[in-house]
Amino acid sequence: MNANTIQNPNDPITNPPPGDTVQCLKWAPTPQMNLLCAGSWDSKCSIWEIDQAGNNILKAQTSLTEPVLSVSWKNDISSVFVGGCDSQVRIWDLATNQTQVIGTHQAPVRDVCFIEQMGIVASGSWDSSVCFWDGRQPNAILKLPMPGRIFGMSMRFPLLVSIISDKRYAVWNLQRFQQGNTNAEMTSDPSLKFQIRSVECYNDAKGFALGLIEGRCSMKKVNLDTMKVENDFTFKCHRDNNNANSLNCIAFNQVYGTFATGGSDNSFIYWDKIAKQRLKSYTNLSAPVTAMDFKIDGSLFAYALGYDWHKGIEGAGSAPSKICYRPCGEDCKPKGYMGQPSAFK
Repeated sequence: MNANTIQNPNDPITNPPPGDTVQCLKWAPTPQMNLLCAGSWDSKCSIWEIDQAGNNILKAQTSLTEPVLSVSWKNDISSVFVGGCDSQVRIWDLATNQTQVIGTHQAPVRDVCFIEQMGIVASGSWDSSVCFWDGRQPNAILKLPMPGRIFGMSMRFPLLVSIISDKRYAVWNLQRFQQGNTNAEMTSDPSLKFQIRSVECYNDAKGFALGLIEGRCSMKKVNLDTMKVENDFTFKCHRDNNNANSLNCIAFNQVYGTFATGGSDNSFIYWDKIAKQRLKSYTNLSAPVTAMDFKIDGSLFAYALGYDWHKGIEGAGSAPSKICYRPCGEDCKPKGYMGQPSAFK
């Protein structure tokens, strides 16, 4: 066995487990608390707290009427913004455990992003629009029609990226919004031969990573002044000799600068972006990896396992859904890194 490959790491799992596939995972944006929020296809939003010994407890949960597709923490961790198949953008107040609708689309909301610097929420929907909400009025303060359904979004201020059906993506510099310039750099990328499945912005907001259903990751550079997008590099992943598997999710470690990819091949992989090399592979997991996230201080990594429908109805119920977590150690550090973020004591 390759020393850089570990089969089924048997990481701790949250309890109780989710009732259906997890679509989104987000750590609370604070180094002081280990709070992990998940949205799943059983129409629930759940928050677990991980203690210093690595144990977990369910701290909060709310049930909606339809599957949850996206969550985004408010930076003061008082609430979570939620989007899903009920076509509504909601705010979940953790003090009262109540949810309130702050916006409505005409089709399911695929992604939501809280933009702290502007005090607003961005949402992308299958109704082919990206909307911005301030929570003080029922109508969007800005609605931007798109040329197709939104399949995902990522934000690292001032960069906002939406992936669109038919292998397209849109890129905005949010700092220009305050000057009245809401135009997007819209791209139909001829280098992309298959559907885009996932997107994640670089830590420095100067680029983003696209995950494709053919087991390929395409890294893009963005000039925030001109908003021109250029190819950074592209590499194959989540493939074997005979099969190409979907790259379902991507996450960047904000301390190490490394990143992780999760695929339909029941594996996740740590990568060194600067050296352009694989650091460690974790294979033979119990199900496809459907969501992942690194904690803001780089100390913890969470990933969700569950059926992602890549085999259609035939594969339904093939494996139970679960959320796993692990401390970030030497395996996800770039070569020559100095420093050690804390995790479990």
